[in-house]
Amino acid sequence: MEQDNIFFEFFEKYQDATRRISKKFWEIKRFGAPDAKLKERVYCYELYHQIRCMWKDSSDYVLHGEMDKIDHSILNGIPDFILHKPESMESNLAVIEVKHSDNSAITDDIVKLHNYMLTGRYTYSICHVFGTLSEKRLRSFIRILVPNQYFVYHNVKENEVRVLQIE
Repeated sequence: MEQDNIFFEFFEKYQDATRRISKKFWEIKRFGAPDAKLKERVYCYELYHQIRCMWKDSSDYVLHGEMDKIDHSILNGIPDFILHKPESMESNLAVIEVKHSDNSAITDDIVKLHNYMLTGRYTYSICHVFGTLSEKRLRSFIRILVPNQYFVYHNVKENEVRVLQIE
């Protein structure tokens, strides 16, 4: 029960932090390029910064970014963020993947997050997409979510944050 309270406190701050990300951290126009592009790494770094400013470590849980799990005995890959108690597989609270809306691997990330929940014993997962999605495409992701898995959509044009989950 305490774990749930910690997650939902974190998740509330997570959504607020998402709303605080300004355009200069997601739409980047490089010198000489004709158009601005959505930049996932820049967005993630700013999201991490905003979360850390808002969510004070009031527990033993730590938010880590890009924790390398490639040589891990159970897990594989590099999730964008994990909320956990280091050195313990019993206290993996949340795993998070962030993608821009033009990325074709969003569905793959939802499946990857589910696998982290199963093999890494993460209680919650968040698939976070920023950019613009059609309502039809947005709804298509809900069909593959599992319990305790959240889909956070940051519509950057409206600076609107929507949270979706299975009902």
